[in-house]
Amino acid sequence: MRINHNIPALNAHRLLSSNTNASSKVLERLSSGKKINKAADDAAGMAISEKMRAQVRGLKKASQNTLDGISLIQTAEGAMNEVHSMLQRMRELAVQSANGTVTDADRRAIQDEINQLTCEVNRIANGTEFNTRNILRGNEAPNANTTVHRMSTGAAATFNTSQVNDVAAEWNTGKVEALGDGGTGTFSFNGVTVNINAAAAAAGPTVDAAAKVVNITLVNGSTGDAATAAAIISALSAYEGTAGTTELDGFTFSGDVNGIIITGDGSHGVTNNNLRISVTGDVEIANTNITTRGQVAGKAFVDDAAVAALGDLTSQQLSIWIDGKERVVILNKLDGTALNATKDSLLEAFNNAMGDLGQAIWNDNNQIEIKTTSIGGGSEVKLTGTTLVLENLFGTSDADALRTTGIPEKDTGEAKGSFYFNDTPEIGSTLTIGDEKIEFFDSRVGPYTGSNRPINLSKTDGTTKNLDELVAELADLGINGAKLSQDPNIKERLIVTANDTGFKGQAIFIEGTPKEFVTNLQIGPNQGQGFRLSVGDIRAQKLGISAASPEGNTGVKGAAFRSIIEVTDGLSEGAIEYAIDVSTEERATAAITVYDDAIIKVASLRGALGAIQNRLEYTAANLDNTTENLTAALSRIEDADMALEMSEFTKLNILMQAGTAMLAQANQRPQSILQLLGS
Repeated sequence: MRINHNIPALNAHRLLSSNTNASSKVLERLSSGKKINKAADDAAGMAISEKMRAQVRGLKKASQNTLDGISLIQTAEGAMNEVHSMLQRMRELAVQSANGTVTDADRRAIQDEINQLTCEVNRIANGTEFNTRNILRGNEAPNANTTVHRMSTGAAATFNTSQVNDVAAEWNTGKVEALGDGGTGTFSFNGVTVNINAAAAAAGPTVDAAAKVVNITLVNGSTGDAATAAAIISALSAYEGTAGTTELDGFTFSGDVNGIIITGDGSHGVTNNNLRISVTGDVEIANTNITTRGQVAGKAFVDDAAVAALGDLTSQQLSIWIDGKERVVILNKLDGTALNATKDSLLEAFNNAMGDLGQAIWNDNNQIEIKTTSIGGGSEVKLTGTTLVLENLFGTSDADALRTTGIPEKDTGEAKGSFYFNDTPEIGSTLTIGDEKIEFFDSRVGPYTGSNRPINLSKTDGTTKNLDELVAELADLGINGAKLSQDPNIKERLIVTANDTGFKGQAIFIEGTPKEFVTNLQIGPNQGQGFRLSVGDIRAQKLGISAASPEGNTGVKGAAFRSIIEVTDGLSEGAIEYAIDVSTEERATAAITVYDDAIIKVASLRGALGAIQNRLEYTAANLDNTTENLTAALSRIEDADMALEMSEFTKLNILMQAGTAMLAQANQRPQSILQLLGS
C-alpha cells in the first residue's frame, strides 16, 4: 500500500474537473442561447457566421432603403397628382375662354385663376421635399467637376476630369495671342512653358550671324506682310558674313506673293554647312495655334519637327528655325545639283522628303500644306509669307517606325526670348527648360514620348451651365482633333475623344449636372447594387405653361404668353414668370393644346414613377425573402439547441455529483493504513 500518491483520488479529481468545465460551457450556451460565444467554440463557424451576419444586416437595411424609395416616389407622385388636377382645371378654363359667348371681363377672371393655378404649380414643384431634399424642381446644385470659360491672352487650357479611362487619345492645346509693344505672352507644350517678350526694336529688320545661325530680328508689330518680307530680303542680300562664317555664301534672296525665295548655287554639299534662318522671340506672333498629340500606333510616322533623316544627310539643306525648333527640308538632288527654292522646287523638296509618309500641296491661300498618311499621323505644316504656322509640334513614333530626327541637341537656358542649338541631338540627350526636361530618342531604339497632360477649363462668372452649353463652349475653344459627345447611357456625361483613329492615350469623361432630380437607392447589401432614381422637373416653365419672357416659345401655333409678369415661384411674393395668355378666343383655343402637352408630360412622369414603385415593391419582397432564408442558415450555425443543451446539462450535473462522492471515497482509502499502525 502506498500513501504518497493516491492514484484513485487523482483520477476522480481529473474526471470531476472535466465534467465541471463541460458543465460551465453548457451553462454558457443555455444562458446566451448561442452555440458560438467565442471564437474557440467554433473557429470556422464563427468566420462564416460573421460574414453571413453582415449580409443579413445589409439586406435588412437595403429593404428599409427600398421602402424609403417607395415613400419618396409616393410623395412625388402625390404632388404630381395635384399638378395634374390643376392642369385639367386650366385646360377646362382655356376651353371656356375659347367660347365666343364669353366676354372680355369673363376672360380676365379666367386669366386670374389660371395665373394663380400656375403659381401653385410652381409652389408644389419648389416646395415638395423628402427628408429636406427637393424632388420636383430638378437638380440645380453647382457642378464642381466641370466648369468652362474662354481662354484669355496667353492662357493655356486643360480639362479637369472626374474619370479617365485609357482608351483613346490625349492632347495639349494652347493659343498664343498677338503681342503689342513691350508685351509678353506664354504658351506651353508637353508641360514646357515658353515666355515670349516683345522688346522694342529701334530699326527695321536686321541680320547678324554667329555659330552658323542667322538671326533675323523684326520690328514689333511685324506680322509677315509684304513690306516686312521685302525688308528681310534686303537685309539678307546686304549681309556680309564675318571671318569664318559662310552661311550666306552661295545663296540669293528674292520674293513674291508667296513669301521669301531662297536659291542655292550647289556649293554647299558638306554636312552642317547649311543656311539657317532664325526668328527670335522678340517678334509678334499672330494667333498661332499650337497642338500636341500623343503617341501613335502605326508602322511609320513623320512629325513636323524634322524630315532630314529620311534624306541624304550630306546634301544641301534649308533649315528654318522658329523659337528654337528646327524644321529641315532637302533642297538639292542626291547628285549635288542645286534646286532653286521656288514654289515648285520647295514643293518637290517636301514631297521627296516625305515619300510615302505624306504629301505636300499648294492650297488656295498660297500655302504649302503637308499632311502625313500614316495611321494617327495628323501632322500639318503651313508656310505663309514669312510666318511658319506649326501644328502638332511633337509627334511620336513607335519602335517599328522609320528614323525621325530634328529636335536640336541639349542645352540649358531660361524659356525667354530665343535659344538655338546646332546639329542633331544624340540619343539620350536632354533639353532642360526651367524645371522641365525633354529626352530625345532614335525611333529605331525607342520612341520619343511626351507625358500626358490634361486640359483644365474654369469658369469666371460662377453660373451653372447645362451639357449643351458646355459642348458649345468647348467647341468654341478650338480644341484640335477633339470630338465632343454625350454618353448614350448617362446623358449628363460628356465624352472627349480624338477625331483621328490610331492614337493611343486617354479619353476624358466629364460628369455634368443632370437637369432632373437624381438619386441613388442602395437596394442591395453590397457595393454596386444601387438603383438610379430620377424624378422630372414639373415647374411651370418646364411644363411649358409659363415663360421667363413674354417672347417665350410655346411650341404651339397661335399660343402666346402674357405681356405682363404675373406668376410667382409659389414661395415668394415677387412675380418672375409670364403665364399662358387666354385673353382672346384665338389664344385660348391654342392654349388648350399647350395644356394638353403639359398633361401628357406629367402623365409620362407619373407613369414612370408608378412603374418604378411596382418594381421596388418586388425588390423589397425579394430582399425580405432572402433575409429570412439567410437568417435561418445563420441560426443553424450559431444558435444553441436548448433541448439538447438541457439534456447535456442534466447528464453533466449527475456526473458532477457522482464524481464528488467518488473523490471523497478515494480520499478515505488511505485511512486503512491507520489500522496497521494500531496493531
